[in-house]
Amino acid sequence: MDGIGDRLRQIRGRRSRQEFADELGIHPQTLYMYEKGKRVLDVDLVQKICLKYAVSVEWLIFGEGELQAAHEAADPELEKRLAEKEALLAEQDARINELKNELIATQAGALKAYELAVGAISSSGSRPAEAASAGIETADEQSAGTSRRGFNTRR
Repeated sequence: MDGIGDRLRQIRGRRSRQEFADELGIHPQTLYMYEKGKRVLDVDLVQKICLKYAVSVEWLIFGEGELQAAHEAADPELEKRLAEKEALLAEQDARINELKNELIATQAGALKAYELAVGAISSSGSRPAEAASAGIETADEQSAGTSRRGFNTRR
């Protein structure tokens, strides 16, 4: 292996560039540039790769030493707890998305009902049913001087 790009491809293995870039939180084109040696890895990404894939910094940057980091031999109990926490986070994330979708649907329904009510009032040109049944005259009726029964109310 010659450069960092080659070592990145070795870490990526059989995963697609898109999949690996998604795991790293970068654009696939950016990963391509790293792999081709046309772009230099930033420190944050080096740290992320080393921690996520248990790769030694020396190996990734310089190609020296062992591929796997010395701390790679993790405690199985710790890994189990980490997996449980990740599952809990995934469940909570799914619940948040459900609630968000419910809120959006509720808001959309309320907006649609409001638009229908406003549209019915403005397009019909007639008084709303509630105003008519309560005997309330509209501004047009008041300015014309007629009541809802057609009587002249102007003196």
